[in-house]
Amino acid sequence: MDIFLIKSILMVVSAVFGAYLLIVYFKQLKDNFLKEGLVVGLSWLVINWLLDIIILLPLAEMSFEDWFTQIGLRYLVIPTFSISFGYIADIQFKK
Repeated sequence: MDIFLIKSILMVVSAVFGAYLLIVYFKQLKDNFLKEGLVVGLSWLVINWLLDIIILLPLAEMSFEDWFTQIGLRYLVIPTFSISFGYIADIQFKK
């Protein structure tokens, strides 16, 4: 299979699953949605980066620069999603 197709499918599936997990998480909250979105997004980002750096880089024999430009930079979608969810929830529940 084409590696770019696999990466695209992985990104879409990850985004859908991440959005679902954020919905489940935000349903439990009563307030501070934006702050919680920031915290959960940055936590998930750091966890993903650390796991990749510790496990993926050595297994794939990639340089840090190659990993960051090909994979690591894409993880910035995580806090973008969670902060957006928090912002929307803040607006929605302040009415």
